[in-house]
Amino acid sequence: MADFQTLALNLAMAQSRLQALTDAKTAHDAAGATIGALQAKGAQDYAAAQAALGTLALPLTVGVLSVIDTRSQAERAAGKAAAVSFIKANPTCTEADAITAWNAGAQPTLPVGMVHPLNDPAGLLEAYIANAHAAGATPDTTWASFAAFIVATPAATLETM
Repeated sequence: MADFQTLALNLAMAQSRLQALTDAKTAHDAAGATIGALQAKGAQDYAAAQAALGTLALPLTVGVLSVIDTRSQAERAAGKAAAVSFIKANPTCTEADAITAWNAGAQPTLPVGMVHPLNDPAGLLEAYIANAHAAGATPDTTWASFAAFIVATPAATLETM
């Protein structure tokens, strides 16, 4: 009789463990379904966010360049092109005149509501002047030498510098 009681007790314990495992599997399966639904919803939300990004006015670069880096490059390119065109059309202009032209050229690249450019044209011109002299393109670091270099150099060449 003792063996029967031991067997009955072992059977009851096994049934209890089996029920616990069945309950755990049910919970696991439900969690897996929830995770799957969340992953699907996340993929939908990601696709919707990507589509919405395409409608923004600012270019949002993913990768090496940030939004600010991209905006800064566009602003600098527009300002530089405007200043180069102005200097070529006005070879005896002052540096202050070129900076005014730079700012006017860069202004349209600023996002709506932004009034301050990211780039300092005076600082960039100073760097361009120093670089031109270091490369042997100008005899000195004066504005007159740099302006003469701008006038004598094709715009396409200057864009790459």
